[in-house]
Amino acid sequence: MLLLSGIAVFLLGMKLMSSGLNKAAGKSIKKVFARIGDNRFVNTAIGTGATVVTNSSTATTIMVIGFVNAGVMTLLQATGIIMGGNIGTTLTAHIAALGNSGSTFPFREIFMGAGLVGLILMFSKKRKLVLIGEVITGLAVIFVGMFLISSSFGEDSPLSTPFSRAFVALSSNPAGPLLLFLLGMIFTAITQSSSVTSGLVVIMVAGTTTAAGVVTAEPILSVNAALFILIGANVGTTLTTIIAAIGVTANAKRAAFIHVVFNVTGALVLLPIVWPLQNYFVRFLNYILPGRYEWQVALFHTFFNVLAAAVLIGFVKPLSVLATKVIKEKTDSQHELKLHYISNLEPADAASCLEKTAALVELTMKETINMASLARENIALSLNSSLTLDETKKPKVINIEQKINFINKGISKHLVDLAKLELNEKDDKLISSLHYVVADIERIGDHAVGIMDETIEMIDNKIKFSDLAIEELTNMHKKVDLMFEKVIILLQTRDKTGLADITALEQDIDDCKYVLGLNHVSRLESGQCSIENGTHYYAIITDLERVADHLLNIAYSVKNSKGAKLEILKRLSQDRVKKRSQKGDVYW
Repeated sequence: MLLLSGIAVFLLGMKLMSSGLNKAAGKSIKKVFARIGDNRFVNTAIGTGATVVTNSSTATTIMVIGFVNAGVMTLLQATGIIMGGNIGTTLTAHIAALGNSGSTFPFREIFMGAGLVGLILMFSKKRKLVLIGEVITGLAVIFVGMFLISSSFGEDSPLSTPFSRAFVALSSNPAGPLLLFLLGMIFTAITQSSSVTSGLVVIMVAGTTTAAGVVTAEPILSVNAALFILIGANVGTTLTTIIAAIGVTANAKRAAFIHVVFNVTGALVLLPIVWPLQNYFVRFLNYILPGRYEWQVALFHTFFNVLAAAVLIGFVKPLSVLATKVIKEKTDSQHELKLHYISNLEPADAASCLEKTAALVELTMKETINMASLARENIALSLNSSLTLDETKKPKVINIEQKINFINKGISKHLVDLAKLELNEKDDKLISSLHYVVADIERIGDHAVGIMDETIEMIDNKIKFSDLAIEELTNMHKKVDLMFEKVIILLQTRDKTGLADITALEQDIDDCKYVLGLNHVSRLESGQCSIENGTHYYAIITDLERVADHLLNIAYSVKNSKGAKLEILKRLSQDRVKKRSQKGDVYW
């Protein structure tokens, strides 16, 4: 129970420290990731640094998969960072070695005691101090976990003899290295953390010592056996990457595939080398660090991962090609970029399509309505994510935005091709108006991404809306969604009698934004919400109001090919200023 408790506390400390480091440096790391080039050596160094800063190769790999999934990072760039992440994750073994070094200087006791300082800082009102406190507390909890694990293998522990005999038996077995390799792989897969495995190995190799450096229990594990467990841990840690790749784009799955191939290949290439030469490795490690078994193991862990990266860094491009061939693009509608109703016309085909112009125009309108429906879905999806603080919807929002942009380009090119055909006056006006319509729909899609960006910032800064603010935003979105429905029906029927209702609804949405702004000021003055909350709140109601403006413009395209940009909006603005002046209201 002491061993299991120690592992649990160690995991908790890792999570706490990684969480604090990720919150403090995660945004900066993401900015670095977004600006990287194609130099594999630089990217490997960035991956190493990012993992050292966050103390989690899992966090680095998941960030990379997220960037590839969003189309921000190429597969080639991701490969180098993943390689570097494997090197950076070896930091944990060195931390464990520091806590079990048996030095006369009480490192372990100091770090454990620092947890009290960290805990005090976590109650601060300043975000930076809270994050520093979280990191210090996490580090302290890691050392407490290592102390518990080390104590479970103490001199009088019932575990010492059975564990020691088991590892001796495995080591003396002809297939011992392979069995130890599998043990490291399975244990890491279960805990989903190579850091736990490396930390545990270091503790078992170090034995139990007092603060004065007096050995009270011999090592449970030999350095020879530790080498193979650590190699197996590199393979076992890929399970987390496989889990993170569920439900993402094909390119993101390829990034996960590269991580798996890199770790497995590194293990399979180096295992046959280390196996017959293990005694030479151990002698060399003991030569440079005599009697310091825990540091020998930590050094080997780093050396192994650096060597694997050095061997495979020349195969970055072949790995990318292999991943592309193994994992094909999805053909389902969830991720595929395609035009559903139209196909691009070649100029040479224009003369042969004269008799089909009416059908082509109708298909173009269907494609436009499909594009509008996607924009409507994305607004609802992104707003819901901001109300529930659910960042898992971001990949879907990005994917739908990519579809909207793709369809926008396809329709625009198709409209140019249609203009070369002989069209009647009605269809000619319709084709002319659709240029403006698809531009407005594309802008609506951008507002959905803008709302999603607000959501991510809110999550990063731990900001959430009050129940009243959520209710107000929900009601405003219901009006926008109803306007979406009416505009789509209007595009389908071309019935101009629906313009009055849509115009009134757009005015209602504008007034709603005005009222919500006043309500927000009242909450600010009464201290019910913070300025930070208000920034995101006002940005979102502004996005919704501008969506309504674009919808009004789309609706008026049935009357005027250029929509309502000048005449209608100017008249409505004048009417509202007059109405509010009569009420004695002032613009907020």
